[in-house]
Amino acid sequence: MLRQDNHQEELESTSEVIGEEKIDYYVDTDISNEEKIEEELEKVEVKSPSTNLTNFLDFDWFKLGRKEGYFIHSSDYLKKKKINLIAEFHRQLERRVDELKDEKIKLRNLIIDFADSNEGTTEKLQNRIQLCEDFIVDLHNEKVISKSGAGLVRSVLSQYECGWDQGMSDYLSDKVFLNPLKRL
Repeated sequence: MLRQDNHQEELESTSEVIGEEKIDYYVDTDISNEEKIEEELEKVEVKSPSTNLTNFLDFDWFKLGRKEGYFIHSSDYLKKKKINLIAEFHRQLERRVDELKDEKIKLRNLIIDFADSNEGTTEKLQNRIQLCEDFIVDLHNEKVISKSGAGLVRSVLSQYECGWDQGMSDYLSDKVFLNPLKRL
């Protein structure tokens, strides 16, 4: 009976009126430590890659290159644009590294907050921290190889340059075919 009374203290009484009847029921307000940890872990999600980086890589660079190739006829512009694309890629990588560092801090804080919990939970958090660290190393390596136009940025540069070439070809075709018509 004593045990039942103690449990009764952990329950919060709630009343609800349905039709003309009043129904009393109890809601268990005591959340276990494991549930708290799970709630906190859901807030700290290790994602790969970030939305900005994904959007950058998935952008239609061919279409942009084609448009700019048609209207801007400077090979110097093409070279500068490729340098700018690499620089923007580096900015996106750095943003992702910053996100991962923030996630690591949140995970370390969870370890501190739930230091008294079971060892398995602490190990899971440490594994997620290691995952963040691995992602950071991968992103730094990607930044190094992208300076020469290799790695993930290679597809961006290739798409843009192919679009540029197509735009230039379209412009020259239009100019050659439209010039005789202008003379008439």
